[in-house]
Amino acid sequence: ILAAQRGYEGWVKLSDVIEPDGSVSNAFVTDSSGLQSFEKSALSTIKQWKFTPATENGVPVQQCDTQLVLSFSMKNNPGVSRKFRSSLTKVQTALSHNNLEQAEQILKQMIAKPRKNLYEEALEWSLYGRYQLQVGNDFAALDSYNRAASVSHSVEDEKFKRQNASQLFKLNLKLNRLEDALNAYRSLEALPENEAIMAAVKPLKVKVDQAIDGDRPLNVALTINERGFAGYRLARHDFQLIPQQGSVDSIEVYCDNKRNKFSYAADSAWHIPPSWGKCSVYVR
Repeated sequence: ILAAQRGYEGWVKLSDVIEPDGSVSNAFVTDSSGLQSFEKSALSTIKQWKFTPATENGVPVQQCDTQLVLSFSMKNNPGVSRKFRSSLTKVQTALSHNNLEQAEQILKQMIAKPRKNLYEEALEWSLYGRYQLQVGNDFAALDSYNRAASVSHSVEDEKFKRQNASQLFKLNLKLNRLEDALNAYRSLEALPENEAIMAAVKPLKVKVDQAIDGDRPLNVALTINERGFAGYRLARHDFQLIPQQGSVDSIEVYCDNKRNKFSYAADSAWHIPPSWGKCSVYVR
């Protein structure tokens, strides 16, 4: 209520399990726009929801890799403010002239402000992704474009959505996050006026499929985030962890219809039965 009175908007990305009776369990926040009141509200709300469960041979089963975004938006939002538009233009100009220090300073001031409407936040994170690309930080760029995608539904500009999905496809491909690259590709396919971009990415999509079906290792770098975990959408059903720094407490695998928790042991490899479906692994 206090956030609404202040005109704040935001979003919360969740992972959860849908039980055979349609109830929700094991819900946790994977990312958000930063307001804790929205996170608490999203968690308490989703736990009250009831879904029609998935079935196998007519028998209800768990859906263990369910992910969704809850948005908190105001009716009749005024859109982008004049002040925000001015800051946006300054950053775009700084990036065009490769004045990265000035761009970073303005962007950090914009991101630090607690007030946000979803439209402004989508534009802001997309621009921050562009900045991170120019300084050569692909991981931060991917995180920024993912955040922009979380609220891209609030943006009516289809060109913005195409550009954002295209960047997500390219970055996920570059970082060997092949299943996420395929998800970005499907998002591009669903957007209108996508002919030019699709012509450029279709040959790359073929390479993604070939890489997944091949037998060469897919090396992926993971970093534990401030929430205490690193998440990765598995492209195959076999994986191994090689810690470079710190320790691993647990490994949780959430699949389409199964989930499991493993203890870490050095030099161990794990095999997920294909019957479990697509899986995400969370390293804590």
